[in-house]
Amino acid sequence: MKKLIVMMLLLATGLGAAAQIRFGIKAGMNASQFMTGDIADNNNPNLGGQILDKPMAAISSASSATIPGFMFGGFANYSFSRVLGVQAELLFSQQGADMTYELSLPSTPHSYDRYYYRWREQIRLNYINLPVLLEVKPFKNIPLGLLAGPQIGYLVHSSYEGVKTSDDVIMYRKLDVAAVLGIQYTACDHLVVGIRYNAGLNDVVRSSTYFKHYTIDNNELIYPDDPRGGTHVLQLSVGWRF
Repeated sequence: MKKLIVMMLLLATGLGAAAQIRFGIKAGMNASQFMTGDIADNNNPNLGGQILDKPMAAISSASSATIPGFMFGGFANYSFSRVLGVQAELLFSQQGADMTYELSLPSTPHSYDRYYYRWREQIRLNYINLPVLLEVKPFKNIPLGLLAGPQIGYLVHSSYEGVKTSDDVIMYRKLDVAAVLGIQYTACDHLVVGIRYNAGLNDVVRSSTYFKHYTIDNNELIYPDDPRGGTHVLQLSVGWRF
């Protein structure tokens, strides 16, 4: 009899804990860009240099504009108490940037005379993201949660529009690490509306250990690959919690 009571208590405790877990689905829009930093200073080869008897190019300026994308996936929310909880998500997220470059070129090999070429490239990077976020619910009567925590993303597909390069397939890192900060509001115990900011912590592009080959105006040019900084994403989402 005592064993039966103990088992019933354990079962009741387990069911009570399970009742704190809520699952849901969500979808939304992204606005993302690369935080480039000072690319020109970090990737400025010797003016008039020469590699493989080809002119060496130097990036004199670079800027990043936001690019739209979409996201969707599912989440699980576990509440430790009325105030604290944790939310884990598995999301498909389309990210990237619209880049504008100004390239400084020698007029001839070994020449210190330069001219400049300006172009744009659009980069789309599709990730499977796994954020694990601490949720703080500071208001007793307002279903508002503050979210913060890390996110790990795995690159599943990349696309590129711009000046053609043969090195595109090896340009991007497979793993993306970000810090997430956001808020979400739950209406009628089911409808979840959220906004968050994802700040990339690692460079999207691999460090410069090779050279990129471009063809511009029928001239083959070579310049060191540029780390484009981390991806920063503003994300709006709507979800349904079961």
